[in-house]
Amino acid sequence: MILGTWETILVIIISLGNFFLGLVVFLKNSKKQKYRFFFYFSLSIILWIISAYVSEFFPLTNPSLSLLFSKIAVSSSLLSATFIFFFILTYFYEIFPVLKKDIFKIIFYISFFIFLLFLFTSFGIKNIFIHLDGSFDLIYGPLYYFCFFPYIIFLLGFCLFIILKGYKKLSAQEKKQLQYFLVGIGIFALFSIVFNIIFPLLTGSDIYYRFGNYSSIFFVGFTAYAIIAKQLFGVRVILTDLLVGVMGILLLIQVFLAPTLTWRISSLAIFLFFCFLGHQLINYSHEEEKKREEAEKLAIRERALRKKAEKVANEYKRLDETKTMFLNLASHQLRTPLSSMKGYLELALSGNYGKVQGKAREFIEEVKRSNEKEINLVNDLLDLNKLQTGKLQFSFQDNVQLEDIIQEVVNEFQPEAQKYNLYLKFNKPKHPLPKITADSQKLREVILNLVDNALKYTKEGGVTISVQHNNNSRTILTIVQDTGMGMTPKEKEKLFQVFERSKDAVSTNPSGVGIGLYFASEIVKAHNGKIWAESQGKGKGSTFYVELPVK
Repeated sequence: MILGTWETILVIIISLGNFFLGLVVFLKNSKKQKYRFFFYFSLSIILWIISAYVSEFFPLTNPSLSLLFSKIAVSSSLLSATFIFFFILTYFYEIFPVLKKDIFKIIFYISFFIFLLFLFTSFGIKNIFIHLDGSFDLIYGPLYYFCFFPYIIFLLGFCLFIILKGYKKLSAQEKKQLQYFLVGIGIFALFSIVFNIIFPLLTGSDIYYRFGNYSSIFFVGFTAYAIIAKQLFGVRVILTDLLVGVMGILLLIQVFLAPTLTWRISSLAIFLFFCFLGHQLINYSHEEEKKREEAEKLAIRERALRKKAEKVANEYKRLDETKTMFLNLASHQLRTPLSSMKGYLELALSGNYGKVQGKAREFIEEVKRSNEKEINLVNDLLDLNKLQTGKLQFSFQDNVQLEDIIQEVVNEFQPEAQKYNLYLKFNKPKHPLPKITADSQKLREVILNLVDNALKYTKEGGVTISVQHNNNSRTILTIVQDTGMGMTPKEKEKLFQVFERSKDAVSTNPSGVGIGLYFASEIVKAHNGKIWAESQGKGKGSTFYVELPVK
């Protein structure tokens, strides 16, 4: 049912407005995706509006034709949602690196499939129900509310997400240019969802669909204002070209329509003079636009470089201050007195100050062991500082025999294991392992750290070390398995982070600070290897794995 002349005028205004906006933006730069998607979006709106309008002509005379145009209208609304999604995606693509090009293919194929499904089958629209006054309601198929509606909401919701994330990164000028367009497209999207989807769902009638369709006038109005007043898309040059072209054509027509020769000559002179001025105006506009674009690019690049430089400078300053403070603390306030204490304790044990026996000797030896642990801790902190500042030196050598390093560590810790009634086994392979390229001293620290930790956090049972050579992956896997306290999944996630320790680890060994495993992981990474841990849970032991490439 046609509502009259005013609706016809409104459809014409909306269609011409959308076409003109899309064409102007397309002519600006047809090679860029975002300009092409905007043009396709404008065309899809035109198809949507006109199809819905034309469908109102035939419900009584040719219902099947009304049904066909209704299907075209609904399918076109899907195209509109898809193309505005593509436009938003490409508009923020350069400043929103999370976006991937694969999204375009996935959304395109899904939208194209649903478009064909709704256009050529009854899954989207089954039929139409014609009222006595000639109006009609659509009878929707099973996929309209279970496929079409959720998919449209998903596309528009994703657009909103991208806009909220990317809008913050725009410059003040870009925000002013875009905000009017976003208001127009937002009103259009909101009205379309409410009157084209939600109202039919609640009332069972789509009689109010016109409010949704014709709300695109807001999109046309706000976008036109953003283009003219805020230079959205930078199409002022195109508008100047079109204006000069239209006026030139009108003046040329006047030359041929002039009733007298004198009038024709004067009209020709005016036309030629206008061509000269128009040419100058177009050249000036293009030159001005070119300079403006170059200035904007330079400003964006300068702003990005300035932010990056400030961030790097602040980070470097913070790290440098931390490093200096740490070195002063470690070198003067910790290392010097500990070294002096170590010297005095060794002199006392050597008998230079008299013979030391019995409980006194045991006490001094225990103090000396604690002192050496503190010195090792200071050395670890210094190495950590060197590691994080990139100053830790590696001395890689070929033909390093891994099982020999493991055997040395096992021999060193065997007395400590026996002292606490723990077993320490090394299942040494019967045949020599392939040699690896490594810093043997650093690699020894990794094995030493793993065995030391396994013994510290094991009360009963012991530690078993084994190695496996994988010919396929050309790697050697070292396995350190204990029967200790075990770990929870949450503790395992933070295991190799610096200064991270579980509550049980702190209560068992209060002197640790949580840098050993982090240091070991960084050394393994420097050897192009992998390190990880597994555990069945608390009280069920832990297993550490170190995988290193074969030479």
